[in-house]
Parts: sequence; C-alpha cells; structure tokens
Amino acid sequence: AAEAGIKAVSQPGGSKRDKEVITAANEHGIAMVFTGRGDCDSCHMISGQGGRLGPDLSRVGERRDPEELMSDLITPHEDVAPRWWTMKITGTDGSYREGLRMNEDSFSLRIMDNDFNLWSYPKTRIESAERVEESTMPSYAQTLTESDLDDLVAYMFSLRKEI
Repeated sequence: AAEAGIKAVSQPGGSKRDKEVITAANEHGIAMVFTGRGDCDSCHMISGQGGRLGPDLSRVGERRDPEELMSDLITPHEDVAPRWWTMKITGTDGSYREGLRMNEDSFSLRIMDNDFNLWSYPKTRIESAERVEESTMPSYAQTLTESDLDDLVAYMFSLRKEI
C-alpha cells in the first residue's frame, strides 16, 4: 500500500493481527481509521471518506488540542456548536422528522436526516419545532478502553495539513 502512495486506510479492527497491521502502518507512515467499535466513519469524514452527520475530522488536529479531543470523546454534549444541533419537526400535516439543522431563516427551516435526505419546511407549515442542543455522538467513556481513547486522541491530533 505504501509503495502505491496510499496515505490512509480504513480498517474494521478486532483482528488477531491488529498489532502487526498497526505496526506495519506506523513504519510506512500510513494513517489508519478504525471502523469497528467506535464506528466513527458512519458520521465523520476523513480525507473524503466517511459520513456527513458529524464534523469533518481531516484536519481536526489543527483546531483541537489533545485535552479538547479527549473531552469531545468522553463528554460530547458539553460544548456542541449550533451547526451540529438537531431539530425535531412536526409538520401541519402530522409528518415528523428529525435531522441536523442545515439552514434556517425567517421563512423556512431545512434539515438533513440520518439517511442524508434534505427536508425543507416553510415555517407556515410547521406545527412544532424542537431544537436539541446535545450532540448526536455517544460518549465513548464506557465503549473504548483508556488505551484506545489515548490512541484515538493521538491519531486525531495527528490529522493536519500535509506539508
């Protein structure tokens, strides 16, 4: 992979050969994104791969220090930017949808649901709208070991612009 110029790979983790694979990737300067227990790539994108329901992590190491990254993983509800708030919408026709708030102005509200569908509501057609200021990301305090969390923070802190 390194000879072909590959800089990052997705890997499910949980293999008996994980340590061997991680060591080889480190020796060749290849970043690994694990898609196993944390399932981070279902919501987060790195280098164009992954989901869109959470922040793009491609250069997260430039804007967050290790302490902030650890806090993000353990207590994700503490400081959620408005861009990541979700909305629960009930239309005047009785329809109900939840999703990320994509845009809102005086006349309309637009959300993106978990299937990446965009829904636009004229405000005159909204029966109720509830803003949820918590993160959709779960806490990983109980899901990942302390060592896994440390490794994940180190990896995320290394995500920076290539020079």
